[in-house]
Amino acid sequence: MSDHVSPTVSRSLVDALAQGRWRALSTRQQVLVSVASPLPDMPDIPSLWEAAAGSPYRALWGRPAHGFWMAGLGAALSLGAGGVQQFPHAQAQHRRWMESAVIAAPDIPGTGPTWFCAFRFDPQTPAGEEWRSLSARALVLPRLTFARGAQGSWLTLNVAVQADSEVEAIADGLIKEADTYLRPASSTGAAPPAPVELTDDDQARTRWNSAMEKALGAIQGGQLEKMVLARRVRLRGAQPLASGAVVRKLAADYPQCLLFAFAVGGSCFLGASPELLARLDQGQLSSACLAGSAPRGREAGEDAAWGQRLLASAKDRREHSLVVQALREGLTGLCSDLRWNDSPALVKLPNVQHLQTSFTGVSPPGLHLLEVVQRLHPTPAVGGVPQAAALEAIRRLEGMDRGWYAGPIGWMDRRGEGEFGVALRCALLRGDSALLYAGAGIVAGSDKDEEWAELELKLNAVRAALEGTP
Repeated sequence: MSDHVSPTVSRSLVDALAQGRWRALSTRQQVLVSVASPLPDMPDIPSLWEAAAGSPYRALWGRPAHGFWMAGLGAALSLGAGGVQQFPHAQAQHRRWMESAVIAAPDIPGTGPTWFCAFRFDPQTPAGEEWRSLSARALVLPRLTFARGAQGSWLTLNVAVQADSEVEAIADGLIKEADTYLRPASSTGAAPPAPVELTDDDQARTRWNSAMEKALGAIQGGQLEKMVLARRVRLRGAQPLASGAVVRKLAADYPQCLLFAFAVGGSCFLGASPELLARLDQGQLSSACLAGSAPRGREAGEDAAWGQRLLASAKDRREHSLVVQALREGLTGLCSDLRWNDSPALVKLPNVQHLQTSFTGVSPPGLHLLEVVQRLHPTPAVGGVPQAAALEAIRRLEGMDRGWYAGPIGWMDRRGEGEFGVALRCALLRGDSALLYAGAGIVAGSDKDEEWAELELKLNAVRAALEGTP
């Protein structure tokens, strides 16, 4: 018997598995079984996620400022995104499994069948080699989900059963697996973060200037009103990069952001996103947009001056208004009583400040979070205006696969509620190598030097976490 999971959970799991097996026999298809139990002695979830490095799939999600964390280990169900129809495909798969599922769990965030999701920014772009293993697992229901929030700590066990499944053996295996991760982890003696070196060639700035000139030419010619031009840089460490240390650093420095880390095999995509794409919670729909950026000052007076300059910038306000308009149009018709702040607010992160507009509304019964994501993505904050022309320009000018960068990343529950952020301030780690991504919004009046400096600010957020520096 497990030292951490109670006998009551074992009995509940066996009963639910038996019910699932009977349902599988009746429907002649696999049935999902999901059983949750409180865990008063839950270890620190980021540390648990880090200690489970041997798991073939690991997902971490956190809102540190709210004390909410989830870690998913293993894969009870794993689905690809479905190409250009990635959102309808994922929604159909989610509904199909939830309709027949046997669930013994309270209606608390992080309990019951909680799916971790990540979608490609542009499914029409061929997947780069670095993204292929991750893209195959766009929608994953973990075998084990550990969650901690305002309503306590919980363990959820998930498994798909068939008509001939051995119920007792499955239950015993799941509980032993959970117990393995709940045992105190011994120190691995991992080396502390070390400096990483930029391995980009010296033509990166030249290529950027050329791409931006072409973007400005399209804007001046009337083909575009705005486009977001992204840059990818490769960093290499003297030793394998420790994703757990990076996550802890990001959580400490950016507690108000959405923390994420999705690992498949030897690859890990992680970051701290300041931008909420959509949150659906008990009929309340929320979204927010960031567009327009300025540095932080070294002292209060300088910082306030930068903020006021940003608020007064006609160029940044115009860029921001394009995103606000797109979100307002996208959310209209999805919810009632839609509200947003008339003037953008300042959001101050440790190394950069942004203009932000937040939206709230009341969703109708049955609205699925992926319907909202499909309506909003890609916003002009990461794509451009007009959308189709901006995406074509991105494919032509960037010369890379964004993969999950700037795509929707998040989680959803049994009802299709949950939250998605935009995958920003992020990196793809593999071994001693890290690919960092950042983008800048280009509109009429954008300056090459200023936009390059903005990219550097955004890239430094994750670079500092990789090195463990302030």
